[in-house]
Amino acid sequence: MIEYCKLQIGCMIVLLYIIFIYYRERKKYHIEQKNVFYELLFIVGFFCLLLDVITVYTVNHLESVDQTLNLVLHGMFLSAIDALVFILFLYILSVTNRFPKEKKQRVFIYLPFVINIIVVVYSLPSLEYRAGKYSNYSMGLSAYTCYAMVGIYVLATLVILLRQWQNLLDSKRVGIFTCLVVSAVVCIYQMIVPDALISSIGVLLMILGAYVNQEDPAMQEMTRYHKEMVTGFATLIENRDDNTGGHVKRTTQYVKILAEELRNRGYYRDVLTKDYMNNFSFLRRCMISEKLRYRI
Repeated sequence: MIEYCKLQIGCMIVLLYIIFIYYRERKKYHIEQKNVFYELLFIVGFFCLLLDVITVYTVNHLESVDQTLNLVLHGMFLSAIDALVFILFLYILSVTNRFPKEKKQRVFIYLPFVINIIVVVYSLPSLEYRAGKYSNYSMGLSAYTCYAMVGIYVLATLVILLRQWQNLLDSKRVGIFTCLVVSAVVCIYQMIVPDALISSIGVLLMILGAYVNQEDPAMQEMTRYHKEMVTGFATLIENRDDNTGGHVKRTTQYVKILAEELRNRGYYRDVLTKDYMNNFSFLRRCMISEKLRYRI
């Protein structure tokens, strides 16, 4: 079994380590806010890799594995792959603040995924197994449908990311984009060379890229410390002069509300980026510095 599953088992070990670090750091820093879609990526990603290991074994031991069981396992694996890419798409929508609020809009997002799963399951009996240079592999309408859906959602995720490029933090843009591009390359290579069985690399890169660039609890804690430090300066001024300290806080909140409303209405999107919106604390610090300079 190890002969065919070294890559998949290695990716599974790395994923388990990422999950362990993620929850350990969240507990360490007492971080309660979480992205549900990212945690779903953990669950579905683990099952993808587990089913990958199992199906790699079964497809290379057809003589000793029940055919019906093999079909069911392959159906679960193909469905899990589609589910993972679909959840990644939802995750990017949530990160870029583009997740639809209306139910009608959500239907258009979920419908292709539901149709794809139905086609994959319905076409399982036509699945066939072929001998490749490196390993046996499965092929048929179910596999083609899975590849097509992965390609569509990876492409849609890249389009959403590029359209919302200005709304992402500068430090996270390139990392997330690179991760998606590499995952897309892995997907394309897997389609061209189906017996390579490297889909596990794409699964791992999707989750790892989101962790490093967006979900790292240590980075979230540093951001929180920064905001608390700035708030502390404002409080220090307020203790010396209620009018001055209160003015700093009120002005910052007023400007932030106006900027958010302008952004929601589609104005100045190139200026009112996510970086800009998150740096209102820096604006407050500048105002504090000016107030201190004049008072001194």
